[in-house]
Amino acid sequence: MIEDPRHQSVSALLRVLALLAACASAAQSVGALLVAPQQKPPATSKFARFAAPETVPAVTDPKFVTREQAEAFLQPDEPVLGLALGSEARAYSLWQLERRLVVNDRIAGRAVAITWCPFSHTAVVYARSAGDRELILESDGRLLHDALVLRDRETGALWTQADGACIEGGAAAVAGTLAALPALQTTWKVWKQEQPATLVLDKGATAITSSGYTDYYADPRRVGLGSAELKEPRMGGKALVVGIVAGSDRVAIPLDRLKRDLIVSTVADRQALAALYDPATGTMRVVRREARGHIVTLRRGFGDIFGKPTPPYLVDEETASRWDFAGRATSGRMQGHRLPLFPHRLQFWYAWQAYFPKSRVE
Repeated sequence: MIEDPRHQSVSALLRVLALLAACASAAQSVGALLVAPQQKPPATSKFARFAAPETVPAVTDPKFVTREQAEAFLQPDEPVLGLALGSEARAYSLWQLERRLVVNDRIAGRAVAITWCPFSHTAVVYARSAGDRELILESDGRLLHDALVLRDRETGALWTQADGACIEGGAAAVAGTLAALPALQTTWKVWKQEQPATLVLDKGATAITSSGYTDYYADPRRVGLGSAELKEPRMGGKALVVGIVAGSDRVAIPLDRLKRDLIVSTVADRQALAALYDPATGTMRVVRREARGHIVTLRRGFGDIFGKPTPPYLVDEETASRWDFAGRATSGRMQGHRLPLFPHRLQFWYAWQAYFPKSRVE
């Protein structure tokens, strides 16, 4: 059967058009490949969404109860973040913070933001101000390096909770970095003993009696949402480190080492510091080694003069005064003095090395 010449012409035309379309598409693809490497990817390309922002609303009007009232809803071993400024002290349950991530508060006349990232295990208190502007901070619903990203309501700027840096937009970006304040991550039992006049963030009618991240913390293979890259594999991604940021210095002390040695002395930004671990309470803290205008050199004490075993304690080389692991001198010339708390955080290694890649590890 001989095909109609008109049909042959139409078919040929369609083949030519298809070939031209394919060539045009290929040219566009090649052009994209040539251009794409020269374009800087948007800052949001590394973000990972974990929730809609409205599902984790920050606390902006916190209510507090007394220590005695808090006994009704806080368990002795419940983890809290304790903050003491001036003559005021407050405690914030980390189990409660899991649900809200940020508490905007005011203590001793200072505007502060109590922040908690359960993914990276990072609790930090920031002064919530940028320049002369006071901010309301909240979760952005996203993670960067599998650590919490915050935003402020005033300008919409984005801030990283791990280091307080402004990473995107808004007039608040001129401030650069939020200032971290000294706070203590411990248990309710320890905090109420150290600060008997403390107030406590009220849980209201919400029954929060445990952490929702127990399985996550127990599994060393689970790291955030799985987007973090372990560029410095000196230890496992979920290993906890005591992180110190001071000036241009970044110091990480593995918690396992601190538990073994009980004290690790260091210098950061020309400041004499010591990380202390209390084996009786499981509480760690970082203090300045400054007592009555002098730097003290602390070391572990062992036994008494007859070699009899005693509970662990510290002693300073300068005056031979005895200290406990809360930084209080209990005997000797320094008795009654307390070493001041220094800003620090207890953080998973994966997040620390992502945000502070050039830190010292001691």
